[in-house]
Amino acid sequence: MTMPTNETKMTRAELDAYIEKLQKESAEFKQKTDSEIEVIRKEAELIRKETDIIRKETEAINKECRVLEKKMFDLGVNIGSASEFSIYSGITKSNTLQNILFNNIYQNISYLDKDGKTLTEADIILVNGKYAAIVEVKHRVNKSAIQDFVNNKLPIIKNQEKLLHGKKILLYIGGDSIEKKSMLVAKKLGIGILLNDSAGVVEKLDSAVHKD
Repeated sequence: MTMPTNETKMTRAELDAYIEKLQKESAEFKQKTDSEIEVIRKEAELIRKETDIIRKETEAINKECRVLEKKMFDLGVNIGSASEFSIYSGITKSNTLQNILFNNIYQNISYLDKDGKTLTEADIILVNGKYAAIVEVKHRVNKSAIQDFVNNKLPIIKNQEKLLHGKKILLYIGGDSIEKKSMLVAKKLGIGILLNDSAGVVEKLDSAVHKD
């Protein structure tokens, strides 16, 4: 049934039928639209719930990661502390490096800025009347550790440490193991190597005298 125009006339019955048809189509369209909206609403609700589950799972994973990171950090600190203790204990058995006897040994000396913030720390310093030896300790000695010691820590220690004044300076890096390539880097820089061994601290490489 078509909409009446100026050229056509509809009886009352035809007009009522036409209006009823439009109302029916409108109702069907509304029902279909409402159904589609309900489907979309349910899908959106499902997505929201799934997103909430993922968010909670992510939070739980992040929490576990933070706990694991702390455990790893604590483990690293404990291993590093154990390595330092072993190196320190080994040195103090004779108080000598390269057959040089040192009268005093100092451990864990902190160096601060003007605001009291820690800039760096010297793990071990040995001194006598002529020499001063600075020992950096790492669990595993690698190229990065050596470069950090020489480029970042050493300048601060040399600038602030009065024990070094007027002394010939020997540099060492010690630990439980060392990468082979790092031995070449240390030798090139004149840094001695100290390794923990079942028999005690073993000098793998002598230090050269460093000038200010």
